[in-house]
Amino acid sequence: MNRLVPFAVAAATLSAWLPAQTSVVIPAGFDNVDGNGLDPEPFGFNQITHIQYVDRALLGAVPNGAMLSQIAYRRDWAQTPTVATMQRISRGQPTPAIWEIWMQNYTGPVLNPPNLIVRTGWTAVMTPILVNFPDLPRGTGPTAPFDLAFVLDRPFLYGGGHLGILHAAYESTSPTFDYMVDAIVEPPTSGTTQLLSPTAAGCPVDQNRCNGFAPNPGGGNLEFWLYGSKPSAPAVAYLGSNTTSWMGAPLPLGLGFLGLGACSIYTDLLVPLPAPTNIAGTAAVQVPVPADPALCNNTLYGQWLVQDDRVNPAVNLATSDGLAFTLGPVVGVRAFPMSTVSAAQGLARGRAGYTRLGEGLVFRLTF
Repeated sequence: MNRLVPFAVAAATLSAWLPAQTSVVIPAGFDNVDGNGLDPEPFGFNQITHIQYVDRALLGAVPNGAMLSQIAYRRDWAQTPTVATMQRISRGQPTPAIWEIWMQNYTGPVLNPPNLIVRTGWTAVMTPILVNFPDLPRGTGPTAPFDLAFVLDRPFLYGGGHLGILHAAYESTSPTFDYMVDAIVEPPTSGTTQLLSPTAAGCPVDQNRCNGFAPNPGGGNLEFWLYGSKPSAPAVAYLGSNTTSWMGAPLPLGLGFLGLGACSIYTDLLVPLPAPTNIAGTAAVQVPVPADPALCNNTLYGQWLVQDDRVNPAVNLATSDGLAFTLGPVVGVRAFPMSTVSAAQGLARGRAGYTRLGEGLVFRLTF
């Protein structure tokens, strides 16, 4: 039977018959500190599947074997100062939502979760019910209270590892609940890739262009891409350590003496990485970057040499743009071990969602 659940009343009823409960805020340290972000999900859509993956490192105060009985959220306080009340917006009248919650003792990587939306391996902890989302007061700060509380009708046995939390609502009508909830948003950190200078271009003009990606050390591969080249041609990507000299010659080194007047060498060509172009005239190489803190913010340089007769058929050689790869400032992909997979509106019943790494909602667990 569908039920209308006022949150405060449900929590009070639960506390009357359960033994003493312990509540912890996740992440630790955010009991009275707002997160650095806010999120309308999962409460800002009438149709939503929202999965949050939380790393064990953030759940240290929750013991292995704890029976989780409630999960609660709060509105964002610091970043919404002009909004006195966290309001619901509907078709002109309070509209109940059909809501359900699932949980999982998650064993995969939190910062690389599957984007599939399936229930296999998950436990239903709140069966579908009608929830009448209330207007919530702003509070007096420095944070809003955790007054958006869900009492679980099937307490969940926490296994001591990572945790997955899934909220789902499948409404056929169009009410919207304008809850901007407190969140942690860790911007993706990586390095930068740019031309060595505005004139460090490839030859012939507007051809043999290149780009790339510089990760954090330990956060993936350095990627070096070539495009606008001759199809199915031998090509070599070179990485270098400086842009001032190569084998005693100052850089950049114009290649006019070889009959390649439009071409230049921009870096010392230390490490060759052969990668022939495909039928579209593109090529790519990937180089793993180890998780060495000494590599943070370091810069290396890159340039392609390609078999290309468009500058001088007699020489059959051309050079690409010269790039500078500056590695990222931290080791690893992201520093904050939470991720979210979500699908809203027409995608809510789909098989895959949109993944946002390194971010999630601030919440309170009771056990």
